[in-house]
Amino acid sequence: TTPSPYATDRAMRPIRAAGNTVVKQGARSAASTVRDVKDETLEALEQEVETLRRAIEKEQKELATLTSSLGELFMRNSCEEYLLQLEKRIQVIENRNVEVVHWRIEHVEDVRSQHQKGAFLASPEFSAGGLGGFRFHFYPRGDDFCEEGYCSLY
Repeated sequence: TTPSPYATDRAMRPIRAAGNTVVKQGARSAASTVRDVKDETLEALEQEVETLRRAIEKEQKELATLTSSLGELFMRNSCEEYLLQLEKRIQVIENRNVEVVHWRIEHVEDVRSQHQKGAFLASPEFSAGGLGGFRFHFYPRGDDFCEEGYCSLY
């Protein structure tokens, strides 16, 4: 006769293990193997988590160092910008009595041959009469409204 699936014999009753694996109670070696595999997998995962935690800590330290360096660079850049503005203010004060400004362009014919009509050459920034931020714009072949053969200066 075939044993009934509802048999009352404990040795024949199925036991559910993780992953819905059915193991007979009498087959202890298979259950032990599953448990050992689970333990090994758990240990491997714990090691991986620990490795990732260390990598995150290392990245956080590096990020903190970079943030600090960036702050220092930003501060240095701000100081340099402030010094440039201060130098410009001093130049304006020093040049408050300047009434005539000269800008000499060397080899003007070469410059003229290198520029097209409407293209300009800008002078260095200068101050005069107590005002700053001036530049000359020299159009070697003239601006867009100039007659052919003439130059423009603004």
